[in-house]
Amino acid sequence: MRQLDSEDVDQKNLVMAYVQLGAVDVAFSIMQQSLEKDEKAWVDHWDFASAWAAENQSLRVDPRFGELAERIGMVDYWKQYGYPDSCRAGSDSPIVCS
Repeated sequence: MRQLDSEDVDQKNLVMAYVQLGAVDVAFSIMQQSLEKDEKAWVDHWDFASAWAAENQSLRVDPRFGELAERIGMVDYWKQYGYPDSCRAGSDSPIVCS
C-alpha cells in the first residue's frame, strides 16, 4: 500500500487499513506526518471512533495513541466528559487503553 501513487490514494485515508494489517508503526508514522502538515487532518481523514473496534485494539493499546489523542485535543475532552470505555488517565502516557 505504501507503493501506491499518492495522487491516486492518499496514505492518510489508509490508516485503519494499516492498523488492521498489523502495520501500526506505519499508521502512526502517517498520522504524525499528516498532523505536521495539517493539525486538523484527523477530522477529515480518520474515523477516530473506529479505534474502539475490536480489530483496531493494537492502535489504542499502543502508548503513542495517548500522545496522539492529546495532540488532537481528545484527552482534554475526555478529562471533562469522561474517558472512553476501557481507557483511563495514565501516569506515563496521557491515556491508557486496553
